[in-house]
Amino acid sequence: MTNPLIEKWDNEFEIPPFHKIKDVHFEEAFALAIEEARKNYTNIYLNKNPPNFQNTIEQIEKAEELLDKVCRVFFNLTGTDSNIERQNIQLKIAPQLAQFSSEVLMNSRLWLRVKEIFNNRDDLDLSDEEYWKMINKVFSETYRVTNSGGRLVVNVANLGRKPYIPFSKYFTEVLTEIGFIMRGEIIWQKSKGANANFAWGSWLSASNPVIRDIHEYCLVFSKDSWKSNFI
Repeated sequence: MTNPLIEKWDNEFEIPPFHKIKDVHFEEAFALAIEEARKNYTNIYLNKNPPNFQNTIEQIEKAEELLDKVCRVFFNLTGTDSNIERQNIQLKIAPQLAQFSSEVLMNSRLWLRVKEIFNNRDDLDLSDEEYWKMINKVFSETYRVTNSGGRLVVNVANLGRKPYIPFSKYFTEVLTEIGFIMRGEIIWQKSKGANANFAWGSWLSASNPVIRDIHEYCLVFSKDSWKSNFI
């Protein structure tokens, strides 16, 4: 039996062939799409070449193309033309999608590649605009694979002195614009006290007195809902 959900939709706007799609097709399509996405992510983090935009960021964007395709059809139908069979399918696939999303978000080998790109951003010779475009891509992908009600915590340290760069503010703006709901922030104090973290200039002439940060932020967000839908 062919499955129209995993076939190429050869029409001008890639419109799903709803007249061919039956409820029996969905479970198979979800299983195949999740497995394909897993293989795509595995190929990314096992790549022995140094991470860059082409072999990491762009590949992450493409990793779930089939799964996105199946999800768009299924959840549009369940939202507009649901029935008992579709509700039962939704109950079966919801935990599978939740588990898969957790696998992606908690895969340290995958996100360490992204972190390496971030850490070497100076070598990439990115402008501020290009840097924040990259950050937007990463967290847009994070938003896409996070289940409704899912949580995200981002560890951020503010940087710089001349000028001081409030990264916590900028990251909050980026994530809320993407669609995350801000839930709070945790102040992570990295030392017991300021101690030598003062910068006064000359002790006889304090021309630029400032106290250096001894803390970082853990910014807490959720997607779509205040309440987790999988608890």
